[in-house]
Amino acid sequence: MSVGAGIHTREWEATFGGTSVIFTELNYSISHSPSETTGSQSGQYTEYHAEPGTSSMTITATGVARNNSWLKSASAGGSQAYLLNAECLADNAGTSGSQIDGTFFLATLEQGGGGNELMTFSVTLQSSGAWTFTDPVV
Repeated sequence: MSVGAGIHTREWEATFGGTSVIFTELNYSISHSPSETTGSQSGQYTEYHAEPGTSSMTITATGVARNNSWLKSASAGGSQAYLLNAECLADNAGTSGSQIDGTFFLATLEQGGGGNELMTFSVTLQSSGAWTFTDPVV
């Protein structure tokens, strides 16, 4: 049996709105919406263009609040669009992790914490405009 080499990640190091943030967990989903091209020649069938009409990325991330300045900013009622540069830090020698760059809208922010613990947070970010995703190098 053959076992492939995986990437063991530690955390995501991000610059979020100009502030350094560490996400202990980051998940993302990429969605594509089709452009319909159905015409009179399509008969009873719906047709779509081969390339997506729109693409979006949604990120959910959690972390430990080590820097409250961006949490305070995110809690305020002003602009919630932030430039994001996130890089997955990998433990494997010679490996670089995935990277995500773009402008993201802060859709949700949750904060909490228990007794005698650092405050934790969780965010949902939605892409606003173009974004790039770079594959990890193994």
